[in-house]
Amino acid sequence: AKLVYESFARDGAALDDAKKARTAEINKRLAELHTKFSNNVLHDEESYVTYLTKEQLGGLPDSFVAAAAAGAKERGKEGEYAVTNTRSSMDPFLTYSTDRGLREKVWKTYYNRGDNGDEYDNNAVIAEILKLRDERVALLGYDNYAQWRLEDRMAKTPEQAIKLMEAVWPAAVGRVKEEVAD
Repeated sequence: AKLVYESFARDGAALDDAKKARTAEINKRLAELHTKFSNNVLHDEESYVTYLTKEQLGGLPDSFVAAAAAGAKERGKEGEYAVTNTRSSMDPFLTYSTDRGLREKVWKTYYNRGDNGDEYDNNAVIAEILKLRDERVALLGYDNYAQWRLEDRMAKTPEQAIKLMEAVWPAAVGRVKEEVAD
């Protein structure tokens, strides 16, 4: 029962009516913004495709080439090869392609989803999400979003989360060095 109460309280159930109403407005707007954010990313995944010629297929496995050819054909570009703007297409391309310039282009296209300065750009969406999150956690009595988010998690506080990251960091760096050497 205590956990249920704490969960409701963390979401604003213990607030006065005015703060509850504002929290509900914020939650509604955040839901709209998260949907818009996802739709913008999805738009850019579907709209930005890198087309390759046969000469640009160096290093790519036959299975990838076949899928890329099918993807290009579906998009009316028969004879070319489509690297779609999704992780399932981008990851193997970055892993196997021998063309550094194309790897960079595919990487940037993927990581610029929702950040292309057009009507599907997420920068203003992100700014509004952060502003609303900050307002909501202030209504709930927290200093910042990290305090609220971590309170019911293993770390409990932002300070503890940093300590945990600092504790595992040396081992992680060591492992990276091993993998680079391999």
